[in-house]
Amino acid sequence: MTNKNDKCYVCGKPATTRDHIPPKCIFPESKDIPGTKYRDNPIIVPACVEHNCSRSSDDEYFAQVISVVWGNNDIAEKQFDTKILRSFNKEPTKSIKLANGWIDVEIEGGISTKAIRLDDNRIKNVMTAIFQGLHFHEFSSSAKDEVAILPLFSTSGDNSVNSAVNSAVAQVIDSAPFGEYKGANPDVFKYRYVKSPENTQTIWELTFYNHAKVYGVSSSRDD
Repeated sequence: MTNKNDKCYVCGKPATTRDHIPPKCIFPESKDIPGTKYRDNPIIVPACVEHNCSRSSDDEYFAQVISVVWGNNDIAEKQFDTKILRSFNKEPTKSIKLANGWIDVEIEGGISTKAIRLDDNRIKNVMTAIFQGLHFHEFSSSAKDEVAILPLFSTSGDNSVNSAVNSAVAQVIDSAPFGEYKGANPDVFKYRYVKSPENTQTIWELTFYNHAKVYGVSSSRDD
């Protein structure tokens, strides 16, 4: 009998590596925040080389972006001031690429600030992997590639970003019977989910650094 851990969580091919869900690089190292163990007890899923290693640069980009989301906790700020800045110093081209994505914006009250012009494809690539990994972790089955994703965060502090969408989603979320939050290190990452009435889809709520939220909908390949 084939064990689920023998198969890649994305494609079902033989698994030769293990992937961290979400990427390990968003969790601070103990040397950066002494006395903490944010990297303990990670969610790890079986993966083939293609679906583990091919996403590493996007994982780093996501770690950079999610650490500067407006409203995050102090852990995110510390992560940026230590690990992220170290990576910039080691490879200056990373900071140049991120800096080239900064744009001037005006938020509520006429306040001028800056925001990151997100590379949606790279964010979607990482978030799809996270949702698929959580789906496999919870249900022992691979999720379809078509994962609906809705990030609800801003890098500028503009609370009006996607306000109409946020309002519509909020109404659905408020009435959704989500389960309890899960995650060994909830100050960095936690998640909860609810199955659809037909039990064919799963609605996910992910929270990074106690603030940045991303919602998604997944379904098993077997459905």
